[in-house]
Amino acid sequence: MKKSGISILTSALLLFIPCMGWSAQNVVIDKSTCWGEWEGWGCSLCWWAAEFGHRHDLADILFTYDYTDLNGKSLPGLGMNIVRYNAGACSWNSINGTEMQESPNIHDTRQMEGFWIDWLSSDPYSASWDWSVDDRQRQMLQKAKARGANRFELFSNSPMWWMCKNNNPSGSESGSEDNLAQDRFDDHAVYMATVAKYYQEHFGVSFTTVDPFNEPIADWWDADNNQEGCHFDRSSQAQIISLLRNELDSRGLSELKISASDESHFSMALSTLDAFKAETKSKIGQTNVHGYQRTNGPREELYYRNAGKRLWNSEYGGNDLTGIEMAKNICLDFRYLHPNAWCYWQPLDWANWGLIDANLPNSWVGQAENKFFALAQFTRKIQQGDLILNSGREDMVVSCSPEKERLVIVVVNDSETENYTFDLSAFQAAEGPVKNWRTLADSSEQYQRKSDIAISGKSFTAEIAENSIHTFVVKNFVQPAETIGNKPKPGFWYRITPQHSGKCIEVNGSSSADGANVEQNSFSGGENQQWKLEDAEEGFFRITPRHAQDKCLSVKNQSAGNGASLQQLSYTGHTSQKWRLVPSEDGKFSLTAQNSEKAMDVSSVSSDDGANIIQWPGSGNDNQRFEFAEIEPVCSISPAQGDINEDCKVNLADLEIAAENWLYDCLGSGMEEMLGAECSVNLAHLAIIADNWQITGLQD
Repeated sequence: MKKSGISILTSALLLFIPCMGWSAQNVVIDKSTCWGEWEGWGCSLCWWAAEFGHRHDLADILFTYDYTDLNGKSLPGLGMNIVRYNAGACSWNSINGTEMQESPNIHDTRQMEGFWIDWLSSDPYSASWDWSVDDRQRQMLQKAKARGANRFELFSNSPMWWMCKNNNPSGSESGSEDNLAQDRFDDHAVYMATVAKYYQEHFGVSFTTVDPFNEPIADWWDADNNQEGCHFDRSSQAQIISLLRNELDSRGLSELKISASDESHFSMALSTLDAFKAETKSKIGQTNVHGYQRTNGPREELYYRNAGKRLWNSEYGGNDLTGIEMAKNICLDFRYLHPNAWCYWQPLDWANWGLIDANLPNSWVGQAENKFFALAQFTRKIQQGDLILNSGREDMVVSCSPEKERLVIVVVNDSETENYTFDLSAFQAAEGPVKNWRTLADSSEQYQRKSDIAISGKSFTAEIAENSIHTFVVKNFVQPAETIGNKPKPGFWYRITPQHSGKCIEVNGSSSADGANVEQNSFSGGENQQWKLEDAEEGFFRITPRHAQDKCLSVKNQSAGNGASLQQLSYTGHTSQKWRLVPSEDGKFSLTAQNSEKAMDVSSVSSDDGANIIQWPGSGNDNQRFEFAEIEPVCSISPAQGDINEDCKVNLADLEIAAENWLYDCLGSGMEEMLGAECSVNLAHLAIIADNWQITGLQD
């Protein structure tokens, strides 16, 4: 009896334990918002590649998906496709008695050799240039390209030493004042453009972006710093950007985009962007920011202020070996910053900063840290070309590839174990199975393959362990790419509704005149409340009102200023008439003008009829978020013309209805309108159908 009692008690406990066990979360994966196409993952080459650039195994580990042995352990390749190459600032020659001044705290592994060794000639084939230096960083650049890397960024930590006021490429005396001499601004632009051109012609690398700065507004670039760096105030940055654009264009590099400004913090990047005038912004093809504000900072505000321009988190690093902190910040970036790419600073480094432990001064490479595997959970499965979906969460990243028929979900859990149920009912098909991998913070599992999970009724459930990163790949996923995200289609008519008011955007008084004001009003269905998008190239659209189709949505007086009103004007192709759609939550969009990079805004967040529509710096607030609701096409033909089934076509379907009702009473057949109700279906009806055969009456 005693044994039986224990069995009963055990059974009861087993039934009770699940009720006390892991909490459960239900996660609905949504397709209504697509944040854009993923460009990829990457890293910077300085300083580690200057030491280890000759090693093929490291290139394989970083720039392929292959498993590669490192010190007796097989590592999963990270598959990075982005490479950031540093144009160095150091040389140890004397120029008429002038020599580089070195910080007492900088190690030689952080001194990157530069190519323009003196100011005597700007001709890259003269003795003033030495292209033999920095061989190992260049080797790794070329190895990465040979392995499939396809995004190459040229960047500068500091101008060449002899361009600096104090000849010290580590920084100014105070750290908070510009160290590039005013009469050397042109030289810095020439240097960056020349390196880009020379590498294209001689080393087989065409850079896709060039960034002349690194954390420029920071105040820590002083003469005693332990690395190269240079402070640039924002007006100096604007001058350099303009000069660099001219130098690139003069060398036939007009397609090479300038990226800027690689500020250290999101808040710094936002302030720098706000300080730039429209002319400067127009010369920047990509905004770069570093992730050193960690879990803080205005990520979302920076996203909207960036006005839909390409955005990279171009540098992140840290000394958390578990990888959980890094993974949490990646999730926050995807949730609020919405970058197109993400780069780690030093894959090989010491002081716990490297993904792989390495001592550069001693040329020693150790083991991969746990955070290497944490990053692999993202980079191996979220791949270039994937569409980034809205997870709506701070602990998750979701992407999909209609072409590869797969959906990817990465979950980061820094608390207790939980069960997650993933609802995939929004998609056309998600049959599975679900492949999955896991990394634990305690290193007991490092990118370890787990058992496949079956999908039941378009959902699956998985246990997400505490302090873990879990990656799920849903196979046999089907969803046409054009149905992901609610982006309006060019050529269709839409009602544009501000999220905060539920009203619509209209041309005042249905005026067809140039200069008619654009405002908010209750929807009545008028053609002055219907808008069509037409392609204006480079990701911009012309937005046309239905009642005046030779006109378009324009910024008054081509202004770039805050508060400028929007109006309708005849289309000229000016940038004040071109608009970019910036994805927002729940399938909504912000609209930004090309000339100002400011957002369409309902003035003063008003919900009133007649509220003015203006441009204002992007914020993502509801008075800047708009829903595009497609307006059903208008049919210009009727049953009286033979469209008996009212599908706006006269065709075989209508003829079949006539045949089925031959010689019967018209009433109820749908043919009353042709000859009236007092009739029977006869040859007169067929004659009407024949006269209008194959016409359609849809009006776009």
